[in-house]
This record gives sequence, structure tokens and C-alpha cells, in this order.
Amino acid sequence: KNLDVNKSSSSRASSTRKRRTYSAPLFAQPGEVSNLFGYADKFGDYLLDGPYSIIDLETSDLSPSGGKILECAILKIDSEGNEIERFETLINPGDGNVGRTDIHKIDIGMLKEAPFFEDVVGRVFEIIQDSIVVAHNARFEENFLFAELTDSGYDMDPIPALDTLWLAREIVDLPNYKLRDV
Repeated sequence: KNLDVNKSSSSRASSTRKRRTYSAPLFAQPGEVSNLFGYADKFGDYLLDGPYSIIDLETSDLSPSGGKILECAILKIDSEGNEIERFETLINPGDGNVGRTDIHKIDIGMLKEAPFFEDVVGRVFEIIQDSIVVAHNARFEENFLFAELTDSGYDMDPIPALDTLWLAREIVDLPNYKLRDV
């Protein structure tokens, strides 16, 4: 399906509220190609024919230098929204650190029998390598995935990615862009 982002920008111009911009390194930038993902930009028409791997991670910290992935969920769909495959698992961080349980609701007892990331890395790689990765604040997922994939010896070319945080900011006017509100 064609995604014409230019059309939506003309309707945004009539909005009286000034949109905030986010250019900090924590946020993906339109058209950027970084360590693991190559992000869509806002110029022209794009044929996004999938498949799409929608990914969400829960982590023990906000940075991969101080934390690990605790849970990984990937839903792979085709361009019509039909499920191709689903992968979900808790992940044992190996260091006993689960971080803010009040945020992600994962405690150390839940992870004792969970696989380590190196046990599932091949499956994660297999799912995302031939698709467009979709994530809300994709830079966060990218940073953790890149760290874990690199630690596991994987080296890959950038994967096309669509950041729904950036996309939501381009299309809808909201007081905030938290996933639950978008």
C-alpha cells in the first residue's frame, strides 16, 4: 500500500499548535541509517509491502550498557495484516537484575527457567532479517537488539525500519506520544 506522507504534511500545516521536534540521539531520525536499522523518511511515496516484524522489548534498564532484554515479542505480518508468525519469550538476563518491576511487571522468579538471549538470538535474527521492523520508539529496541546481536557474533546490514513514534508525530496531534495514547 502506498504511504504518501507529503499529503499529511499539508493538512498538518493548518494546525495552530506547534509540534515539538525530537532530535536527541535517543530518537530515530527520518532517513537515518544506523547500526541496525535504516529508518523511513518523510519525503515521497513509499511502497511498504512487508512483511513487517512488529517488535516490543522489556528491559532491565534504559540503556544496553547497564541492562539486558528481559522479554522479546515479535509479531510478523504480511502487507494485508495476516499473521505469518509469532515469537514471544521471557529472557534470563544472567545477572539477576530485572530493573523496575513496577514498570514491566517481570520479577526474577519469572526468569529462572527462561532462556538466555544467546539461546534465542538465532530465532530473533531469522524473523527480522527479511522484513520491515516496526516499533514504537524504535531506537530503544534497536539499541538493545544491536548490543545483544553483536555480543552473540551476528553482523548484519541495516534492516528497514518504521518508527511508530515518529510516524504518530507526523500524522496526529496529541498532547503526548506514549504508545498507549497513540
